[in-house]
Amino acid sequence: MRGGRRRMLGMLFERLDTTASQEKVIAAAVDELREAMAAHRGELRRTRADVAAATRSPSFDETRLGELFARHDEALTAMRKEVVGALAKVHAVLDDRQRERLADMMEGEGFFRGFGGRGAHWEQGEGGDHWDRDERGERGERGERGERGERRSGPPWA
Repeated sequence: MRGGRRRMLGMLFERLDTTASQEKVIAAAVDELREAMAAHRGELRRTRADVAAATRSPSFDETRLGELFARHDEALTAMRKEVVGALAKVHAVLDDRQRERLADMMEGEGFFRGFGGRGAHWEQGEGGDHWDRDERGERGERGERGERGERRSGPPWA
């Protein structure tokens, strides 16, 4: 497992408080999904080539684009099956509390904050712009620590 994926899964496992056996199943499901996605990466290059050829041609080649979209439909069908299968495996090994937590993370920006941000996010409001932190007072991405709502001069990208 590569470093970025390992860190992401490690943070997910921490947030869900998973057991070793759950982690094994979840990691395997993620790996299977990534392998399925990798099988379709070449399609982007083929798509660009087909669109460029249709555009370059003296007469527009609708047949070529129809074949391109048929390939896309097949790839999407295969990926949908892979995603459903991976989510079913993960769902099966989690308990009710863990499924609820994962669903909460998926519903909005909490999903992304859950992977590295530890609940920290930039807020703009009446009290000025500041970092809002989770109950542990951690900022996460750079390992900085501070008090909840600590004032900063600006977001990290400024």
